[in-house]
Amino acid sequence: MCAALIEEQRVAEPSSGADSPRARRSFVRGAMLVVALIATLGCGSGPSGSNGENDVCPAPSHVTRRLLPFQNGADAAALAASIAKYYQPLGIELVPSGEPAEVGLDYAIDNDEAELRGALALAFPHVDLDATAIDAATLADISRFTVNHMLRPLLEFVSAWRGGPDETALVALPSLTSDPAAAGRTLAGISMSEALLAHLRADAGPEGDLWRDAELPPAFSPVMFVDAALLASFERDDPDFAVAVLAHEFGHTAGLWHEDDPDNLMYPNLVPGEVSHLELTDAQLGRMAENLTPDCAPRSAALPAPAPTFR
Repeated sequence: MCAALIEEQRVAEPSSGADSPRARRSFVRGAMLVVALIATLGCGSGPSGSNGENDVCPAPSHVTRRLLPFQNGADAAALAASIAKYYQPLGIELVPSGEPAEVGLDYAIDNDEAELRGALALAFPHVDLDATAIDAATLADISRFTVNHMLRPLLEFVSAWRGGPDETALVALPSLTSDPAAAGRTLAGISMSEALLAHLRADAGPEGDLWRDAELPPAFSPVMFVDAALLASFERDDPDFAVAVLAHEFGHTAGLWHEDDPDNLMYPNLVPGEVSHLELTDAQLGRMAENLTPDCAPRSAALPAPAPTFR
Protein backbone atom coordinates (compact mmCIF):
# COMPACT_ATOMS: atom_id res chain seq x y z
CA MET A 1 0.00 0.00 0.00
CA CYS A 2 1.30 3.39 -0.80
CA ALA A 3 0.81 7.01 -0.69
CA ALA A 4 2.18 9.69 -2.95
CA LEU A 5 2.46 12.84 -0.89
CA ILE A 6 3.38 16.46 -1.18
CA GLU A 7 6.15 17.18 1.33
CA GLU A 8 5.65 13.81 2.95
CA GLN A 9 6.29 13.83 6.69
CA ARG A 10 8.10 10.90 8.29
CA VAL A 11 7.10 9.45 11.64
CA ALA A 12 9.89 8.70 14.09
CA GLU A 13 10.28 4.99 14.67
CA PRO A 14 8.57 4.04 17.94
CA SER A 15 10.25 2.06 20.64
CA SER A 16 8.80 -1.12 22.09
CA GLY A 17 7.17 -1.65 25.46
CA ALA A 18 3.75 -1.03 26.94
CA ASP A 19 4.63 2.48 28.15
CA SER A 20 6.36 3.53 24.92
CA PRO A 21 5.24 5.77 22.03
CA ARG A 22 4.29 2.59 20.19
CA ALA A 23 1.96 1.58 23.02
CA ARG A 24 0.35 5.01 23.07
CA ARG A 25 0.02 4.93 19.27
CA SER A 26 -2.28 1.92 19.61
CA PHE A 27 -4.88 3.97 21.47
CA VAL A 28 -7.17 6.71 20.24
CA ARG A 29 -4.63 9.41 21.09
CA GLY A 30 -2.32 7.87 18.54
CA ALA A 31 -4.87 6.91 15.90
CA MET A 32 -3.70 9.59 13.49
CA LEU A 33 -0.21 8.13 13.62
CA VAL A 34 -1.67 5.05 11.98
CA VAL A 35 -2.74 7.26 9.09
CA ALA A 36 0.72 8.81 9.10
CA LEU A 37 2.33 5.37 8.95
CA ILE A 38 0.08 4.44 6.05
CA ALA A 39 0.94 7.69 4.32
CA THR A 40 4.68 7.70 4.85
CA LEU A 41 5.60 4.05 5.23
CA GLY A 42 2.78 2.18 3.60
CA CYS A 43 4.38 2.02 0.19
CA GLY A 44 7.38 0.11 1.36
CA SER A 45 10.91 1.33 1.47
CA GLY A 46 13.53 -0.87 -0.08
CA PRO A 47 17.31 -0.65 -0.25
CA SER A 48 18.16 1.66 -3.12
CA GLY A 49 18.64 -0.44 -6.23
CA SER A 50 17.21 -3.59 -4.63
CA ASN A 51 15.07 -5.46 -7.07
CA GLY A 52 14.06 -8.85 -5.66
CA GLU A 53 14.23 -10.58 -9.03
CA ASN A 54 12.19 -13.73 -9.52
CA ASP A 55 14.27 -16.33 -11.37
CA VAL A 56 11.22 -18.49 -12.16
CA CYS A 57 9.77 -16.12 -14.76
CA PRO A 58 11.98 -13.97 -17.01
CA ALA A 59 10.53 -10.52 -17.64
CA PRO A 60 8.94 -10.15 -21.09
CA SER A 61 9.81 -7.13 -23.23
CA HIS A 62 6.18 -6.05 -23.54
CA VAL A 63 3.24 -6.30 -21.14
CA THR A 64 -0.46 -5.70 -21.75
CA ARG A 65 -2.66 -5.02 -18.74
CA ARG A 66 -6.34 -4.15 -18.40
CA LEU A 67 -7.04 -1.12 -16.19
CA LEU A 68 -10.58 -1.20 -14.82
CA PRO A 69 -11.92 2.21 -13.71
CA PHE A 70 -14.24 2.64 -10.72
CA GLN A 71 -15.45 6.03 -9.57
CA ASN A 72 -17.53 8.08 -7.18
CA GLY A 73 -18.18 11.56 -8.55
CA ALA A 74 -14.96 11.53 -10.56
CA ASP A 75 -13.63 10.84 -14.06
CA ALA A 76 -11.76 7.60 -13.56
CA ALA A 77 -11.55 6.97 -17.31
CA ALA A 78 -9.48 10.14 -17.84
CA LEU A 79 -7.15 9.14 -15.02
CA ALA A 80 -6.73 5.66 -16.51
CA ALA A 81 -5.92 7.21 -19.89
CA SER A 82 -3.20 9.37 -18.28
CA ILE A 83 -1.54 6.34 -16.69
CA ALA A 84 -1.71 4.41 -19.96
CA LYS A 85 -0.07 7.26 -21.86
CA TYR A 86 2.77 7.44 -19.33
CA TYR A 87 3.65 3.72 -19.43
CA GLN A 88 3.13 3.01 -23.15
CA PRO A 89 6.65 4.18 -24.16
CA LEU A 90 8.09 1.97 -21.40
CA GLY A 91 6.68 -1.23 -22.89
CA ILE A 92 3.76 -1.53 -20.48
CA GLU A 93 0.49 -1.22 -22.40
CA LEU A 94 -2.41 -0.38 -20.12
CA VAL A 95 -5.82 -0.77 -21.71
CA PRO A 96 -8.63 1.12 -19.94
CA SER A 97 -11.45 -1.39 -20.02
CA GLY A 98 -15.10 -0.46 -20.36
CA GLU A 99 -17.16 2.33 -18.86
CA PRO A 100 -16.26 3.29 -15.28
CA ALA A 101 -18.32 1.46 -12.68
CA GLU A 102 -19.92 3.60 -9.98
CA VAL A 103 -18.98 2.57 -6.45
CA GLY A 104 -20.63 3.55 -3.17
CA LEU A 105 -17.29 4.19 -1.53
CA ASP A 106 -16.67 7.70 -0.20
CA TYR A 107 -13.16 7.09 1.17
CA ALA A 108 -10.59 4.33 1.66
CA ILE A 109 -9.41 5.12 5.22
CA ASP A 110 -11.68 5.92 8.17
CA ASN A 111 -9.77 8.44 10.27
CA ASP A 112 -12.70 9.67 12.38
CA GLU A 113 -11.26 9.66 15.91
CA ALA A 114 -14.62 9.82 17.67
CA GLU A 115 -15.89 6.82 15.72
CA LEU A 116 -12.72 4.88 16.47
CA ARG A 117 -12.98 5.66 20.18
CA GLY A 118 -16.55 4.40 20.24
CA ALA A 119 -15.62 1.21 18.39
CA LEU A 120 -12.71 0.56 20.74
CA ALA A 121 -14.89 1.14 23.80
CA LEU A 122 -17.34 -1.48 22.55
CA ALA A 123 -14.63 -3.97 21.62
CA PHE A 124 -12.61 -3.49 24.84
CA PRO A 125 -15.15 -2.48 27.51
CA HIS A 126 -12.83 -3.29 30.42
CA VAL A 127 -9.77 -1.45 29.09
CA ASP A 128 -8.88 2.12 30.00
CA LEU A 129 -8.16 3.49 26.53
CA ASP A 130 -6.23 6.43 27.98
CA ALA A 131 -3.89 4.30 30.07
CA THR A 132 -0.19 4.26 29.26
CA ALA A 133 0.45 0.83 30.75
CA ILE A 134 -1.29 -2.30 29.51
CA ASP A 135 -0.39 -5.91 29.03
CA ALA A 136 1.30 -6.81 25.75
CA ALA A 137 -1.39 -9.23 24.52
CA THR A 138 -4.21 -6.71 24.94
CA LEU A 139 -2.06 -4.01 23.39
CA ALA A 140 -1.50 -6.19 20.34
CA ASP A 141 -5.26 -6.82 20.05
CA ILE A 142 -6.00 -3.10 20.28
CA SER A 143 -3.37 -2.30 17.66
CA ARG A 144 -4.80 -4.93 15.29
CA PHE A 145 -8.34 -3.68 15.86
CA THR A 146 -7.30 -0.07 15.20
CA VAL A 147 -5.51 -0.87 11.95
CA ASN A 148 -8.42 -2.90 10.59
CA HIS A 149 -11.03 -0.38 11.71
CA MET A 150 -9.26 2.46 9.95
CA LEU A 151 -8.54 0.41 6.81
CA ARG A 152 -12.01 -1.17 6.72
CA PRO A 153 -13.30 0.56 3.54
CA LEU A 154 -10.13 -0.32 1.64
CA LEU A 155 -10.13 -3.89 2.94
CA GLU A 156 -13.78 -4.43 2.03
CA PHE A 157 -13.23 -3.32 -1.57
CA VAL A 158 -10.06 -5.39 -1.97
CA SER A 159 -11.83 -8.45 -0.52
CA ALA A 160 -14.97 -8.05 -2.63
CA TRP A 161 -13.46 -7.20 -6.01
CA ARG A 162 -12.11 -10.18 -7.90
CA GLY A 163 -10.31 -9.03 -11.02
CA GLY A 164 -8.92 -11.28 -13.67
CA PRO A 165 -5.23 -12.25 -13.72
CA ASP A 166 -4.51 -9.44 -16.19
CA GLU A 167 -6.58 -6.72 -14.47
CA THR A 168 -5.81 -3.83 -12.12
CA ALA A 169 -8.50 -1.62 -10.55
CA LEU A 170 -8.29 2.17 -10.48
CA VAL A 171 -10.73 3.59 -7.90
CA ALA A 172 -11.24 7.38 -7.98
CA LEU A 173 -12.85 8.71 -4.78
CA PRO A 174 -13.86 12.15 -3.46
CA SER A 175 -11.23 11.76 -0.74
CA LEU A 176 -8.98 9.00 0.54
CA THR A 177 -9.85 9.65 4.19
CA SER A 178 -13.17 10.20 5.92
CA ASP A 179 -11.82 13.44 7.42
CA PRO A 180 -9.49 15.05 4.83
CA ALA A 181 -8.73 18.01 7.11
CA ALA A 182 -7.40 15.71 9.86
CA ALA A 183 -5.10 14.03 7.35
CA GLY A 184 -3.88 17.38 6.03
CA ARG A 185 -5.34 16.58 2.58
CA THR A 186 -1.93 15.41 1.35
CA LEU A 187 -2.79 11.76 0.77
CA ALA A 188 -3.13 11.46 -3.01
CA GLY A 189 -3.04 7.71 -3.53
CA ILE A 190 -3.04 4.33 -1.85
CA SER A 191 -2.11 1.19 -3.73
CA MET A 192 -1.96 -2.48 -2.89
CA SER A 193 -0.96 -5.73 -4.56
CA GLU A 194 0.12 -9.15 -3.36
CA ALA A 195 3.68 -8.47 -4.51
CA LEU A 196 3.87 -5.23 -2.53
CA LEU A 197 2.18 -6.77 0.52
CA ALA A 198 4.77 -9.55 0.65
CA HIS A 199 7.49 -6.90 0.73
CA LEU A 200 5.73 -4.79 3.36
CA ARG A 201 5.08 -7.72 5.70
CA ALA A 202 8.73 -8.75 5.53
CA ASP A 203 9.74 -5.46 7.16
CA ALA A 204 10.85 -5.91 10.77
CA GLY A 205 9.78 -2.41 11.85
CA PRO A 206 6.45 -0.66 12.50
CA GLU A 207 5.52 -0.80 8.81
CA GLY A 208 5.71 -4.59 8.85
CA ASP A 209 3.69 -4.70 12.07
CA LEU A 210 0.95 -2.61 10.49
CA TRP A 211 0.62 -4.76 7.37
CA ARG A 212 0.90 -8.05 9.22
CA ASP A 213 -2.11 -6.88 11.25
CA ALA A 214 -4.14 -5.84 8.20
CA GLU A 215 -6.71 -8.53 7.41
CA LEU A 216 -6.28 -8.72 3.65
CA PRO A 217 -7.48 -11.85 1.83
CA PRO A 218 -4.90 -14.50 0.94
CA ALA A 219 -5.32 -13.68 -2.76
CA PHE A 220 -6.50 -10.42 -4.30
CA SER A 221 -6.15 -8.35 -7.45
CA PRO A 222 -4.03 -5.17 -7.60
CA VAL A 223 -5.90 -1.99 -6.69
CA MET A 224 -5.02 1.69 -6.64
CA PHE A 225 -7.18 4.28 -4.86
CA VAL A 226 -6.75 7.96 -5.73
CA ASP A 227 -8.12 11.23 -4.36
CA ALA A 228 -9.85 12.66 -7.43
CA ALA A 229 -10.29 16.15 -5.95
CA LEU A 230 -6.64 16.41 -5.00
CA LEU A 231 -5.53 15.14 -8.41
CA ALA A 232 -7.82 17.67 -10.09
CA SER A 233 -6.05 20.46 -8.21
CA PHE A 234 -2.70 19.04 -9.31
CA GLU A 235 -3.96 18.90 -12.90
CA ARG A 236 -4.87 22.59 -12.81
CA ASP A 237 -1.54 23.70 -11.38
CA ASP A 238 0.91 21.14 -12.80
CA PRO A 239 -0.45 18.46 -15.16
CA ASP A 240 2.89 16.63 -15.28
CA PHE A 241 2.85 16.28 -11.50
CA ALA A 242 -0.65 14.77 -11.55
CA VAL A 243 0.49 12.18 -14.09
CA ALA A 244 3.62 11.39 -12.04
CA VAL A 245 1.50 10.77 -8.94
CA LEU A 246 -0.73 8.38 -10.89
CA ALA A 247 2.26 6.59 -12.43
CA HIS A 248 3.91 6.33 -9.00
CA GLU A 249 0.79 4.71 -7.58
CA PHE A 250 0.46 2.28 -10.46
CA GLY A 251 4.09 1.31 -9.88
CA HIS A 252 3.11 0.14 -6.40
CA THR A 253 0.33 -2.06 -7.81
CA ALA A 254 3.05 -3.73 -9.90
CA GLY A 255 5.18 -4.47 -6.84
CA LEU A 256 7.50 -1.44 -6.75
CA TRP A 257 8.38 0.16 -3.45
CA HIS A 258 9.96 3.47 -2.55
CA GLU A 259 13.52 4.21 -3.63
CA ASP A 260 16.00 6.66 -2.13
CA ASP A 261 17.00 8.16 -5.50
CA PRO A 262 15.34 11.61 -5.96
CA ASP A 263 15.50 11.09 -9.74
CA ASN A 264 13.42 7.91 -9.53
CA LEU A 265 9.64 7.88 -10.06
CA MET A 266 9.31 5.84 -6.85
CA TYR A 267 11.00 8.47 -4.70
CA PRO A 268 8.50 9.07 -1.86
CA ASN A 269 8.62 12.88 -1.84
CA LEU A 270 7.33 13.90 -5.25
CA VAL A 271 7.44 17.68 -5.65
CA PRO A 272 5.35 19.78 -8.07
CA GLY A 273 7.45 21.31 -10.82
CA GLU A 274 10.23 18.76 -10.38
CA VAL A 275 8.96 15.58 -12.04
CA SER A 276 10.04 15.89 -15.69
CA HIS A 277 13.34 14.08 -15.01
CA LEU A 278 11.91 11.13 -13.05
CA GLU A 279 12.67 7.66 -14.43
CA LEU A 280 12.31 3.96 -13.68
CA THR A 281 15.34 1.67 -13.86
CA ASP A 282 15.53 -1.40 -16.07
CA ALA A 283 15.38 -3.55 -12.92
CA GLN A 284 12.17 -1.82 -11.82
CA LEU A 285 10.58 -2.22 -15.25
CA GLY A 286 11.56 -5.89 -15.25
CA ARG A 287 10.01 -6.38 -11.84
CA MET A 288 6.82 -4.69 -13.01
CA ALA A 289 6.67 -6.85 -16.12
CA GLU A 290 7.03 -10.03 -14.08
CA ASN A 291 4.40 -9.02 -11.55
CA LEU A 292 1.96 -7.92 -14.27
CA THR A 293 2.32 -11.06 -16.39
CA PRO A 294 -0.39 -13.62 -15.47
CA ASP A 295 1.69 -16.68 -16.41
CA CYS A 296 4.62 -15.72 -14.19
CA ALA A 297 5.17 -17.46 -10.86
CA PRO A 298 3.58 -15.04 -8.38
CA ARG A 299 5.90 -12.99 -6.22
CA SER A 300 3.41 -13.54 -3.42
CA ALA A 301 4.36 -17.23 -3.14
CA ALA A 302 5.98 -16.49 0.21
CA LEU A 303 3.15 -14.21 1.34
CA PRO A 304 2.40 -14.80 5.03
CA ALA A 305 -1.13 -15.85 5.89
CA PRO A 306 -3.29 -12.87 6.91
CA ALA A 307 -3.96 -12.26 10.56
CA PRO A 308 -6.99 -14.17 11.85
CA THR A 309 -10.25 -12.24 11.73
CA PHE A 310 -10.53 -10.26 14.95
CA ARG A 311 -13.69 -10.76 16.97
